[in-house]
Amino acid sequence: MIVLKGEDMRAKKEEIIIKERLELFRERVEVLRTTDLIKKGFGFKFTMAFGEKGGGVKITGFKEDDLRSYLTAFRHFILKNSPVYLNKIYNDLRKNVTDDEVKKMLNRNRDHWLQIHRQSAMGLTYNKKNITPIFAVNLFIKGEYFHLNEDKREFLKNLPYPFDMYFKHQFIDFLYLANKHIRFIDSIIAKVFEENLLVDDKLIT
Repeated sequence: MIVLKGEDMRAKKEEIIIKERLELFRERVEVLRTTDLIKKGFGFKFTMAFGEKGGGVKITGFKEDDLRSYLTAFRHFILKNSPVYLNKIYNDLRKNVTDDEVKKMLNRNRDHWLQIHRQSAMGLTYNKKNITPIFAVNLFIKGEYFHLNEDKREFLKNLPYPFDMYFKHQFIDFLYLANKHIRFIDSIIAKVFEENLLVDDKLIT
């Protein structure tokens, strides 16, 4: 019989929590895969067309109802208080995986994950302010799709055309890239579990 006290008990508890959190992450990824947006092949097209007779900006490639359903499952990965918050999962893996090559992959992908919060393929400036993708994400998540924050709703409502579409592009492009990161992390966790790559995996029950 092994008796764990003090720091040993805390270490054991942390190992259990980490494994359970990684398992929960994989469960939530499966929920994400069942959404119509993913089953239909998540993609979008951003089009700008201007000429002598006018023109316009539009985003196509998905149904709004499918997007709303997807966001219900997706938002858990970007909420800081969520157990499957992607930054938290990245940190768990980087701290507790024993394989150096896996750690290198995690570090590279985490750098890119942080980068897509700050910039996208199409830069956007509005009222002399650089608009980052994560700023747009917070606007739409909290102002249109879920929390209905009054200030953010008002901001979105007052965006003139075509800036409203530019903001929406930042939002959708982030979702598209974030889905790739979620799938990558899911594949890493599968490898970690299959090859027993967690630190002191014998302590995990």
